[in-house]
Amino acid sequence: MEAKISRGSWCLAFGFDPIPTLEQVVKVLSAFEYDGIELAGFFDHATVEKYPDEASRKKLVQWITEEHGLELVGYAPGPYGDFGRLPWATGSDEVVAEYEKCFEQYLRFCVDCGIPSMRVDPGDFGPLAHDADYDKTWDRAVTMFQKHAQRGREEGVEMLWELESGQIFVKPSEAVKLLNDVGDDNLKLMYDIGH
Repeated sequence: MEAKISRGSWCLAFGFDPIPTLEQVVKVLSAFEYDGIELAGFFDHATVEKYPDEASRKKLVQWITEEHGLELVGYAPGPYGDFGRLPWATGSDEVVAEYEKCFEQYLRFCVDCGIPSMRVDPGDFGPLAHDADYDKTWDRAVTMFQKHAQRGREEGVEMLWELESGQIFVKPSEAVKLLNDVGDDNLKLMYDIGH
């Protein structure tokens, strides 16, 4: 098996002022001969707002893959525009409905760009508040992840949960149980060695 090395476009953006553009990041990764790039749906990189339709997305793909020789390996949504704006695991029904619309927009972005995988997370920052209903939040995360996995399968996009310490349900026992409760092999755990 041949190993390939990719990098997320945001990796060259966090901590910089001003934040490098996607154009700058792509040129750097190409110059350093990376194999691929995972696009950030934030930092004004590969957002659904910046590339609102299939035609603009096809141009983006051509520019990255043909002109700069980078494979598109994944997509990391906003999450959902602004960090923490839509805490669907603990939020209201309106928050869940808005999140589901955003999810579909990001999934369509992946399909239009031919991106094989998309990151998802369990819907809120951790730790879970003391007054939160653990079981209700757990059930909502399981149900939503099941929906993610199914929709991804229908569209040919793998769902990746990047287990990060800033989320809810990050104890090793919770991560294993959540994946088992979801019970769908189109949702996989992503291990980010950059962390």
